[in-house]
Amino acid sequence: MSVKHGGPNQPSLKANIGFAVFIFLSGCIWPLMVHGDFLDEADAHSWDTVDATVVDLQIIYDICDDDIDGGGDGTCGEYIASYRLEFFVNNESFTVSERETVSHYTSRVWEVDYPVNSTREIAYDDAEPLNIDIDQGNYVRFIPPILVALLCTLFAALLVYASIIMVYGTKSKPSKKKESDIPLSDEPIHFTSTKSVWGELHFTHPSVEALAKKMKSFACTTAEIAEFFSKCETLQEDSKNNIAFDREWILKFEQFTEEYDSELRIFASQNLKIRRVLIRISAFMLLVTLLLGVPMFTKYGALAWYGWVLILSTLSSSGFTFLFSSINGTVDETIEQGLSATMIEILEEKEEDT
Repeated sequence: MSVKHGGPNQPSLKANIGFAVFIFLSGCIWPLMVHGDFLDEADAHSWDTVDATVVDLQIIYDICDDDIDGGGDGTCGEYIASYRLEFFVNNESFTVSERETVSHYTSRVWEVDYPVNSTREIAYDDAEPLNIDIDQGNYVRFIPPILVALLCTLFAALLVYASIIMVYGTKSKPSKKKESDIPLSDEPIHFTSTKSVWGELHFTHPSVEALAKKMKSFACTTAEIAEFFSKCETLQEDSKNNIAFDREWILKFEQFTEEYDSELRIFASQNLKIRRVLIRISAFMLLVTLLLGVPMFTKYGALAWYGWVLILSTLSSSGFTFLFSSINGTVDETIEQGLSATMIEILEEKEEDT
């Protein structure tokens, strides 16, 4: 019977790729919708400019009330800027009246920077002076759709890559087995110990002494080491005990100490690196927010969309920093509990099994 490589996962791969294509195309919808406006803005970039006088300005907050009149002209909760500008081109007077939906921030910019009888620089089309651009060269409003397109493209690419890896897998390199630090000895395992004049605990059996040193290097105290090997000695002297205290037993506990230490400490080290990066990001975002967001809010009493992005980014990075700090604290507490308690639990479980 022949087995087709990746057969059972093939439909899943096709479905994931199809979903990735859908995400990519969805991310292109918004940029395509504003593409015409972007071209218009690019064309207006070369227009001549003139100072226009704000003859009339009204900022209307349109609130729908279906119970009274069935709703207003726009969507509920919209800010509408109704303005009339007057300007001169070649000594000829032109007046333009516009009514457009704006954000709360833009309405505040109108009210603060461009009240009635103030002047505002506008760009006009030489061929048709009534065709104006009140905010020449403003490409900031096109950043959100571009970011959405980039994020969707990135997510789609990662989904395709992850799907391919899951189906076809990667060939893992054979890992070299680490040689044991436990010395060879023909002497039967025993747990006879002595104490030096400094109170240091030593075991006369070389293999047991090597395991004790390894436990000590992994932050086990002398009392914890003595407790563990005292438990071992008690079990060894128990006639009902079936645990074979031999070199293989020593090697298993040596491997356990290395794996126990490496897994937790590598995890803690990685979290610590991530936390440091997040702290730097939080500090940078907080600085940018203070430099841009605070003056903006102080002047206008409102924030542009990128002001809210700065605040949300600062709060998010700070929240993730707190999360990783909590994780690190939990991992450190687990590591500080020592190996001996866990090793004694393993001995007790084996004792119960016997």
